Amino acid sequence: AAIAPGARVLAIATRDDAVELIDLADPPVVTRLIEGASPVRALRFSPDGQYLMVAGSQEARLFDLGTRTELWSRSKGRVRFDSVAFDLARGRLALGFGLGVEIHDLCTGETLATWNGQKLDATNQGSPFRLDYDPTGRHLAALFRGGLLRILDAESGEQVATARPDLGWMTSDMAWAPDGASVLTCGRTGEALRLWNGEFAPSDVLTSTSAALYGMALSPDGKVMYLPSLEKS
Repeated sequence: AAIAPGARVLAIATRDDAVELIDLADPPVVTRLIEGASPVRALRFSPDGQYLMVAGSQEARLFDLGTRTELWSRSKGRVRFDSVAFDLARGRLALGFGLGVEIHDLCTGETLATWNGQKLDATNQGSPFRLDYDPTGRHLAALFRGGLLRILDAESGEQVATARPDLGWMTSDMAWAPDGASVLTCGRTGEALRLWNGEFAPSDVLTSTSAALYGMALSPDGKVMYLPSLEKS
């Protein structure tokens, strides 16, 4: 599921692989955006709430939420798409697939660059399941299933820094601090770590719980961190 900026629209993937938009009015209004297609791997709204990217097992589809119409789609055969990141300032969108990352023109869907696992030096790490541009748009953070975290130059894809959190395979999510000076990761070991401060230094444990952490979200001012788990949040 994903919630749009302003908390007015919720996007969910249903059990029959459809995507529904729920306008959080009173009463809520449900619109089916996509009928059952390939299994949905990721849903993400653009920061301005204008677009929704639906990344699936066989294709990625970008929708305009104003008109509720599809703008473009991308398919790589049986290669699945696992993650999405928007760079509105430069009109770009990053898609994590298989063993690499593709950069697309947001308006046309044209592929501007492809950074494969060899370029990212992550051939044994699986697919990047979480992508996120920093607030300045200069860096793209890629978190791989093997627990590897890469900070990439957003223009060239060259590595700026790298780290492997102690959480390893148990790493579940990441988020940039609002000032772009830190990346936070969390994992199923119940720890939230600070990992970026210009260069990677020994990890600082910000919080630790007995419950596994399955995601994280930061408030716009960075003062509140939400850490959902199966036991509590």
